Amino acid sequence: MANTDIDRAERAEAPPPFTPYTPEYFQSSDANTISHDPHLNQDGKSHSLSSSLPNNLHIQFPTPGEALFRFILSQTRIPPTFILRIRGTHTEQRTNALSTPNATPSTSTTTITDFSFECDLTPYIVHGPDFFTVEDGEPAFRGEMVKELMVQGKNEPVKRKATKEENEAAKNAAIARWDSGAPPWANPLDGSVRANREASTKTLRQWADEYAASPKVLKEFIYEKFVYGWSAQKLESAVKDSLTSMLATSNMPHARRIKVSAQCELFANKVIIRPDNSLSRTLSSRFWKVVLCLTLVYPVIWLFKRFRRDVGGRWEVGGAAYAMWTTVDDSTGFEMPEHAAQLVGNNKQQPPTLHPAEATFEPRSYDPSHPMHIRRLFPPPPGGSSSEPVTVIGFREDDWFREWEPVILRCAAVRVKQRPKDLPFSKVQDAPARDHA
Repeated sequence: MANTDIDRAERAEAPPPFTPYTPEYFQSSDANTISHDPHLNQDGKSHSLSSSLPNNLHIQFPTPGEALFRFILSQTRIPPTFILRIRGTHTEQRTNALSTPNATPSTSTTTITDFSFECDLTPYIVHGPDFFTVEDGEPAFRGEMVKELMVQGKNEPVKRKATKEENEAAKNAAIARWDSGAPPWANPLDGSVRANREASTKTLRQWADEYAASPKVLKEFIYEKFVYGWSAQKLESAVKDSLTSMLATSNMPHARRIKVSAQCELFANKVIIRPDNSLSRTLSSRFWKVVLCLTLVYPVIWLFKRFRRDVGGRWEVGGAAYAMWTTVDDSTGFEMPEHAAQLVGNNKQQPPTLHPAEATFEPRSYDPSHPMHIRRLFPPPPGGSSSEPVTVIGFREDDWFREWEPVILRCAAVRVKQRPKDLPFSKVQDAPARDHA
């Protein structure tokens, strides 16, 4: 009986079950994740969580940026939203009504939307995330309000401000990667992919430590998500060419005057961490930002943030990439989400050495029953060193367009206009057979 009472007392005094700490965050108007949680900005010291945990428990993070690092990893389980936006518009000249009999008639140009709809390409992502850091020789925000490079100093790498030419070259390289569908760590000139995605002198964890230890008032850490494998330029051109050809022989009013636009866009593709202070939280609010602009206060804040080194700081040193298609080594089952013909050959790639955080990271799962995720055999690429067929998971952009082209043409023909509350079409069955506007 005594032992039973002791057991009951021990159970009553036992601490509550452990639950992982979930930082505070919210979604901005463009669906990006923003957090001002104090523990993502902590300096490595113990923090009392008496307001949320019993007995004034203290949490000690191993390194200053550990909480930030773990939060970023948790957010990469959610891929970015990949949208193809299609619009058709034409302009009309209209004569305004006369206010008085002797008034001079005036004309105005009005833009008329003939069709406007979106296709959700997010379900066609089949692999990811692949973590990477920005190469030392590539301009990036590394703690200041200007882009910098890491160059070799006397004893260790040091930061140097990037020149205007270097920034312009990096911008053109990013556009070329997006247009061609190359991964963020690829060379846009020849399409080659560097073997080590973690090409920075510092790891993502070390960059997170540097951010967390910084005392800057208006600092921010931005982690971006990318999509690769599909050529945005190729897909946009195919859609525009197909619609233009259809309109050339269509009986639609003003068909030959309709200007077609197709644009691939990413949303919900950034994780932004900012300090836990009232000024930083105010600037994260669009409403208060507009108020500050109207009262001419925001320009003053911007100048302080831009030119005072102890006020503003920005880190954009890494990201996560998601593949629209990937090849698989049938002998090992290892997915090789790289680019073009480099995926196959006599020297097959081996599973990369994982970063300690990646080794414990559980990636998002994909539905193997999805038609785009079924393994298919492709003939060997031309110029490759192997004559064996390639096993591919996912579809290329031309495969997707062949399936969706009749749907896109039908939506344009019936003048579909999606309302703001309508969801993008994620499957063929979503597209209406007649105008629903």
